[in-house]
Amino acid sequence: MVRIAAMASPLTWLGHASFRLDSPGGKRIYVDPWLDGNPKCPDAEKQPERCDIVAITHGHSDHTGSAAELGKRFQPRLVCMNELASVLEEQHGFPNASSGGMNKGGTVDASSSSRTARPSTSPAIPASSATCS
Repeated sequence: MVRIAAMASPLTWLGHASFRLDSPGGKRIYVDPWLDGNPKCPDAEKQPERCDIVAITHGHSDHTGSAAELGKRFQPRLVCMNELASVLEEQHGFPNASSGGMNKGGTVDASSSSRTARPSTSPAIPASSATCS
């Protein structure tokens, strides 16, 4: 059984592993933003109106799909592993992406909230992924 505590903020599933979260402080957060090309992402969600933070758990294309586009359009804070941040900045043009990189155990301050990279305990997710807390 999985129990989920009541959330103070709306969480919207955008298909596959993609989510949109509006923080209590009004920040718009995208987790694993694969919007364009995602068959389960609602059409109304494919062109976001704003984005303050992008958090990526790992570098598979179905988790990073729209990250660079969101970065170029909104210049959000990126939260992900160092190597992925470098790739998104250098190869895909995500502005200042490397400033959001972290290693396992590291924490990144992201506009009144923080994210900490922790080893995954799921066999379906690589141990180098980051989870948000």
